Amino acid sequence: MAQKAVDVLTVDRVIVATSSSLLHTPVSIASETKLPAEQKDWFSFALEKAGEVATIAAVLSGSQDSKVSAALEANKTAIAKRRAFERNSNDAVRKRVAAITPDMLHRKHPFPIRREAQKKQLNLPKFPTTTIGSFPVCSYHIKPRVV
Repeated sequence: MAQKAVDVLTVDRVIVATSSSLLHTPVSIASETKLPAEQKDWFSFALEKAGEVATIAAVLSGSQDSKVSAALEANKTAIAKRRAFERNSNDAVRKRVAAITPDMLHRKHPFPIRREAQKKQLNLPKFPTTTIGSFPVCSYHIKPRVV
């Protein structure tokens, strides 16, 4: 898709970027020490996403850099490993997913009935709020400046 944009607009007029802010994305997958290496490769946090964007931009600008080639090759390998894992994953889960019927995609009760049940069960205030987005993702310790 990006190549189509370059073909129509020229490389000088196309900017490759993430589709949304990375503000609420964890910084790097490197801190995830408990994930198996196989699964760790499936995730992409802010630093990894920035690297992927840079690779796409480099490819679109015609770069044949060895770093770009290595990133593309690693991506192909990761995709192949993920597909192999999915073929060998939990058969019971695949069977349950295959058994999903259209009826299962519809709620039993309309929203007004569900809302009343939630009011009774949860006893939420009139305007419930959360702290999602209220805390900084990373904190900086800045020395006060004496003037």
